[in-house]
Amino acid sequence: MKKYFLLFTICTFSLGLLATTANAGERTRSGTVSGQNGRGGAYNNTISRDGQGNVTRNQSVTTNNGKTLNRNVARDYDKETGTATRTITGNNGQTRTTTGSVENGVASGTYTTGNGKTGTFEATGTRNEDGTTTRSSTVTTQEGKVVNRSTTTGYDRETGTLNRTITNNKGKTRTGTLLLQPNAGNQ
Repeated sequence: MKKYFLLFTICTFSLGLLATTANAGERTRSGTVSGQNGRGGAYNNTISRDGQGNVTRNQSVTTNNGKTLNRNVARDYDKETGTATRTITGNNGQTRTTTGSVENGVASGTYTTGNGKTGTFEATGTRNEDGTTTRSSTVTTQEGKVVNRSTTTGYDRETGTLNRTITNNKGKTRTGTLLLQPNAGNQ
């Protein structure tokens, strides 16, 4: 599970590098989410941008059984060097950091986990003809282990359905579907 979260973090970071600047401002989205096996809950996602490529994202989910999970993501972008640093503070207070840049559509850099482990990553993101996106990544741990992962994600705005297929290092595939129901006014 930790490997998947780390790879998710790195892939998300790399896609964030591909879109480095945006208009300044803050946007909040909230609503409910339901997934497989009756799992679900309420979510709140607030994104603040300064217009220079620096972004802060505060996310929380309260599950159907009342457990609240929080995550803070801060991305700082240095326009001069083209380098972004992304720091994620999880519900347990541990911090993970990735630093990297994009060249010719490939994001690459280094990461440090909450327990001090380090490594490198390389990732690409593409938009497919059917409107889905595919993120492919390779992570090399400090022990030299190489882990590959490919994730294809599609979102249907009409139904609020998010579909994701993940293929791991061993070629095993898993799929998931979430139904996102934003509150009125923040779609």
